[in-house]
Amino acid sequence: MMADWLDVYLKDRGNGVFSTFKWSDRSPNPHGNGQFDGNETGFWQAAGAFELLNDAYAFTGNPRYRAYLDGYRTRFLDGSFSWSNTWMRNDFVDDILWWSSAFLRTYTLTGDVSYLTLAQEIFDVSYNHGWDTRATCSYTGVPGGLLWRRDLRNNNLTSNFIFNDNGNEKNIATNGNGALIAARLAQAFAARGDVAASARYADIAEKIYEWMYTTLMIDNTTGRLSDNFMPNGTRRDWQFSYNYGLFAAAAYEMWINTGDVRYKEHTRLVLSYGWNSMTLADGLTFRDEGGMDGGDGAGFRIVLMRNTGHIAQDSDFADFMVYLQANAYQAWHNRRTDGLTGSNWAARPFDITRIPSTVAAAGVVAAWYSGFDPSVTYGFEGNLVRLPAWGEGGIYLAEQALRNGIYFGVRSEAPGSRGRTVSVWWDDEPRTPERAYNPDGVRRFIDFIEVAVPETGIYELSFRWFTRGDNVRLVRVNDGTPQPVQFTRSEENVWEYATIEAELMAGQNNIRIWLHRYDGDSADNWMFIDYLKVTPVR
Repeated sequence: MMADWLDVYLKDRGNGVFSTFKWSDRSPNPHGNGQFDGNETGFWQAAGAFELLNDAYAFTGNPRYRAYLDGYRTRFLDGSFSWSNTWMRNDFVDDILWWSSAFLRTYTLTGDVSYLTLAQEIFDVSYNHGWDTRATCSYTGVPGGLLWRRDLRNNNLTSNFIFNDNGNEKNIATNGNGALIAARLAQAFAARGDVAASARYADIAEKIYEWMYTTLMIDNTTGRLSDNFMPNGTRRDWQFSYNYGLFAAAAYEMWINTGDVRYKEHTRLVLSYGWNSMTLADGLTFRDEGGMDGGDGAGFRIVLMRNTGHIAQDSDFADFMVYLQANAYQAWHNRRTDGLTGSNWAARPFDITRIPSTVAAAGVVAAWYSGFDPSVTYGFEGNLVRLPAWGEGGIYLAEQALRNGIYFGVRSEAPGSRGRTVSVWWDDEPRTPERAYNPDGVRRFIDFIEVAVPETGIYELSFRWFTRGDNVRLVRVNDGTPQPVQFTRSEENVWEYATIEAELMAGQNNIRIWLHRYDGDSADNWMFIDYLKVTPVR
């Protein structure tokens, strides 16, 4: 799997410099303006790609991976990759901490002190200019915590400050990383005999961890976490896998450093809740967390996978290894022809789907850490969730379709969906007729591709749906004219069918559906589609 990933994503820039492509088709980043060379993995997610090279070097010792690591570091430092000249100009503390963590690990693998120096420098900047030093603060009432962003106004790179605006949260992405890195820096300097530096970072690790535990642990009996606090004191309990991976890893390193069994208990509690709450009905397969659009979600699960793998190498936590084995199994058996996996490990992605580099990397990480062997029978195989084949019984699940700008989730209001998730929130297109009725220019859609029928004819296209009110979407079949489809509700929160008839051609067809508000259409961003059913009429 690693060889397939490298074939698709590794970017050789010449002269020993390497990076990675963001997309499997190596297309430009649609959100970029030349940064990242237009098609390279974005800043913080690139740290996840770099970590995969760390993994490969750790498990194989192959010197070519060391060359890739050195070359990727060169790209990180050369200014054009790292947002506005250098990493020092990136004001997102969590972004640069991902790199500090990655470089620190390279040091532990290679012994190259230059990596330790860089990791330390990045961490010190993050802590010195991100830790909230106010005696009281509005976030939680608990002093301290690393802020998500640091102030770069007026080129202020050295003074202590508080970047205080309504969007500057305190989150686990920043504080979990901070506690984890500080704990590992303490280990690194202890091994080098620098007692003073080791003690300093141990104190910082404890300070960050205890703040995080006090404020962002929602329930210390279950291990449920919150994502962040806002300046007005609002806590946002978003559930992301990387929060559980970071928190558990920080707790584990605190246990290693101190021997305090309390941290060991936190490790198991948080890791257990993370996996139990983020798997499918089989209790093993990781749920689709999104990220196929290249957004932040693309980098989430790789953190939980890697940190679980690291912790599970300890015999006291070896029982967690089954999660990695099961997900490596799912990823392996749901690869497409180029060997890549998507975000939904219960189904195989389409060959034409653009897959972000860190989404495809997660399956490789699970395989590395679990030592997965496809010839071995593990015992869980028959119990794993597998989505039905695309088009089986004329059913095309929305969650298996191509999609962009359409968010999927589980809806408790109307149980009984055939798919594991349904469409939830639809980003709409700019409100101009030129954009709305030009389907080739639409950026936010669900594409039911490769809808196969045996002969040309008229077919019934039935969308299984529910919503909080009447709704409308535009639908285009192949290269035909888009037509509005009315989704008229007969009863609240009950699955219904909206049906149209259309001509399909023998072979494969494409059916695109998207949100548009124009000419007085009544459309709501919230609408839940489970699947499309195709039935011959004549």
